[in-house]
Amino acid sequence: LPKHLPAMEPPAQEALFDSLQQLPSLWIRAQGKEAAGLAEVLRAAGFELKPHAVLDRAIEVLSGGDLYRTAPVKAGRYEVQDVASQAVVHAAGAVRGEAWWDVCAGAGGKTLALADRMHGGGTVLATDPHTGRLGELGRRARRAGLSNIRPVEWDGKTLPGTAKRSGFQGVLVDAPCSASGTWRRSPDARWRTPEAAVRRLAALAKSLLALVAPCVRPEGRLIYATCSLSRLENE
Repeated sequence: LPKHLPAMEPPAQEALFDSLQQLPSLWIRAQGKEAAGLAEVLRAAGFELKPHAVLDRAIEVLSGGDLYRTAPVKAGRYEVQDVASQAVVHAAGAVRGEAWWDVCAGAGGKTLALADRMHGGGTVLATDPHTGRLGELGRRARRAGLSNIRPVEWDGKTLPGTAKRSGFQGVLVDAPCSASGTWRRSPDARWRTPEAAVRRLAALAKSLLALVAPCVRPEGRLIYATCSLSRLENE
């Protein structure tokens, strides 16, 4: 077990690595005004579903056909999104009319979820250094009918002109990380991530936090998340 992962007794280590050998679950997130009726539409199409006990729009797909051939996905009524990612947005607690900044937006899974929780009101600034990812976010936002997202290319070195100090009720830093939490989906990654890379990513995350934290308004929320098991990145 890498030294930078949490200390575990042998039984706990075995349980962790046994879990990483299992096939990952498939989760979807219902979105839009008619989200409540999504499960019924997919069940009618032959899918076996299990709603999450706490996250109201999270649904586990147990069996069925090709989701991407169904009418709801073509209409932007759901997104494939792991339950852990949905839990991050649930914890953020964004509401209609607020201003949020998704600092490391990528292709925008959490951005879309934030914008949807705000019911299309307020704004979500979505920044990322990769134009291609932001283009994919724009396509997904249009498909979902969400017009309150502002994608902006950003290098992460100085505050973008669209981000002002104390300008946001919420800032989400879904930090670049070693992704050890995704080893079940990418088993080879456990051999491709040396500790030096983990330390470099942890330093990058820390610098991003220091840069963007002043942009949170008084009484606002700063959400820090990783898909890593590493103490270096999480603590």
